[in-house]
Amino acid sequence: MGNGLDIAGELSVHIDAAGGRVRAVRIRSTRPDSPARVFRGRTPGEVAALMGMLFSLCGRAQTACALSAMEQALGLSVPAPVRAAREVLRLSEMLTQTVMRLSLDWPRLLRFEPRADAARACLDAERAFERALFGAVSWKTPGGQPFAPDKAAVLDVAQNIERMTRAYILDALADDLRRAVTDAGLAGLGVSDGDIEDGALKRNWDEPGVAAARAAHGAGLLARLESRLADVEALTQAIADATAHLAAVTHIDAPARDAGEGEATVETARGPLSHFVRIADGRIADYRIAAPTDANFVPDGVVARGLAGLAVTDVEALRRAVELHVLAVDPCVGCAIDVGGL
Repeated sequence: MGNGLDIAGELSVHIDAAGGRVRAVRIRSTRPDSPARVFRGRTPGEVAALMGMLFSLCGRAQTACALSAMEQALGLSVPAPVRAAREVLRLSEMLTQTVMRLSLDWPRLLRFEPRADAARACLDAERAFERALFGAVSWKTPGGQPFAPDKAAVLDVAQNIERMTRAYILDALADDLRRAVTDAGLAGLGVSDGDIEDGALKRNWDEPGVAAARAAHGAGLLARLESRLADVEALTQAIADATAHLAAVTHIDAPARDAGEGEATVETARGPLSHFVRIADGRIADYRIAAPTDANFVPDGVVARGLAGLAVTDVEALRRAVELHVLAVDPCVGCAIDVGGL
């Protein structure tokens, strides 16, 4: 979630169609190659504070990943409860992003009523988790700060969000989405040769719902939908597991050094996110980010391959198919879609 200082750039997908088929898929990205220009010369604390403001996609995950990479570079030992609290925030953001797409964007594209209550509940839970975990203490500090989480309140939020996602998504919306995808003849949309994306589909490849969809229709839209539904259940369990490691922290170690290199990877709704940092004299000397979107939207990547050769009936149907495929592969990215040749 972001606030207008976004440096993530934009994506556009141009579809050329002729003779009733998609003949070419051209992808254009204005995403910066490196955020080093923004971070170079800043302190690790400044970078951690900026991270969530600079990236509209997965701001909490970006911050958590940045903290881990910089802590490794500085030789900081982070208490287990601090790591667990950050994990709850990252997982709750991942759940929000997944539920928002399932309850708002998928229904919109499949032409039935969105379920805004589920999205609102997840957003509320994110904020409630942060209040219960950290109160007035900033969690965006390398090494962490002393804090005393309200574990009872955290558990209450976790239990409520598990009940909500089961009632709103897994026990209700899921069957409507499956039916809509199948009835529209889109279950196999996006099946292609080559590697699949390193995200929900790969994470849940052998889950029963995903495996059944793959067996019937290939690794296409229905299988990707099933992988998102599997994520919902897995994420609520992962949040509950992380809460078991929460406890008060009264002491934080000082950095072992003021120079070094570090790297970290965390999962997001769209796949693994990696940060690489080099620190010299207590300031950022170099910074690189490898985001899943960068791999998904290369010219011969999974987005382009999944659309090549797609049968075309009309512009509206093609545009909807492209949006659904992009949404299924990379649920957080916004991109402009342009159709030509019809």
